[in-house]
Amino acid sequence: MKIFAFFLVLMMGFLMGHPGLTFAADSYDLAERTVRIERLPGGALLISLEEDPTFSFMLGDGDRRYFVNGVMEDGVYLLVYGYFHDIGHDTFYDAFVLVLDAEAEPVLLTEFDFGELEEVATAFKVSGRPMFQLDVLVDTRDQPEWETHYVIMFAADYRSYQMVEVPKRIVRWHIEGDRVYLSDRYHGAYHTAIDAALKVYQADRLYGVLDQTAYTGHMHIRFVETAWLNDTAFLREIFLETPGHYTITYANLSYDFTLHPDVNGVYDGQISATPLTLQVSAGRAYLNHDIYVNGTPVERPGYHRLEIEGVNGYVKTLDFTITADVHGIYDMQQYHEPRTLQFRGVGYLNNRYIESGYVVQEPGLYTLKVHGENGYEEVHHFELLAPPVERAFWRNTLLVVEVGLLATAAVLGGIWVYRYKFKP
Repeated sequence: MKIFAFFLVLMMGFLMGHPGLTFAADSYDLAERTVRIERLPGGALLISLEEDPTFSFMLGDGDRRYFVNGVMEDGVYLLVYGYFHDIGHDTFYDAFVLVLDAEAEPVLLTEFDFGELEEVATAFKVSGRPMFQLDVLVDTRDQPEWETHYVIMFAADYRSYQMVEVPKRIVRWHIEGDRVYLSDRYHGAYHTAIDAALKVYQADRLYGVLDQTAYTGHMHIRFVETAWLNDTAFLREIFLETPGHYTITYANLSYDFTLHPDVNGVYDGQISATPLTLQVSAGRAYLNHDIYVNGTPVERPGYHRLEIEGVNGYVKTLDFTITADVHGIYDMQQYHEPRTLQFRGVGYLNNRYIESGYVVQEPGLYTLKVHGENGYEEVHHFELLAPPVERAFWRNTLLVVEVGLLATAAVLGGIWVYRYKFKP
């Protein structure tokens, strides 16, 4: 059928070569401008803008005739796509994409030939990125028959491109979110989805989850049609943050998995001498059986338990300890100078209540006990020594001797002065 149409166009091109015959121009209304594509005598295409008489580009000639299926804008670029015939090619037509800049200068003219009959049939934008659907047909005795499709996406500067093959027939497409959904039916289910990164999603698979697997933080599960998560229906994707035990059912698949919360600021079994500030990504958090608000400092010393509840009986438990952070003494140590006791919690010195900052001055044996949450107790034994007796005795003795020597020297000096100065 396409070949018949092609020869019909060739016949029209022949007639155009005669004076007085014209070929109607096609118009494409874009967001803020209208593109005109007109067949000139001789077979070339003239691409122009109604709003800008200076914008003009001529494509092809009598030996290389281009046929446009559509026009699209991408910022300052104008994208023209379709198929062409070159009398020097073995096949009747091949696909092309033409990109023009704001001055009607060609950024690229890319042609696609897989040895069959190719055309860029349509184009669409996914997350603002243009994609092109290229159809490949096989020439048969009766009429061309569809063989496969390719979806093509160019780089932002149109200097390179990527393509993926879609081996199932495409008769309908639908844009939703960051994906295009492709179907071989005019109504009903889709068989493939392709996202803005040209990642392909098949209708019989789940993406982002595996059976009997645990995850942490959040999940983004993708699929083409409808899935059931714990008996709740979701269409095409699931964003999951609440921790819990889950079962997802899709097509002939059924996966069981667990999502753990992302906990920052503490880990199970941690012992800390300083207060801790906890952050729980999702779920109901309890600290020592009381509701915990994210970002609240845990300052009191003691044994602490953080419990996070989720879906389907999920509970995550983290046990941690904050010590009294005692400063000023060490357990089983002796000291010669007064000690200032610093700690957190409820303190008792020799079973007498004290507060942090208490100064121990009297010599003796001491026991410091600091109590915290959930039966926590920290015990430190220490001794404050009295000054050594021997050292005090000799210090006093030396002092007496020094005073005696000074007194003796003073007396002798006085006698000497008297005898020699006042002697008759």
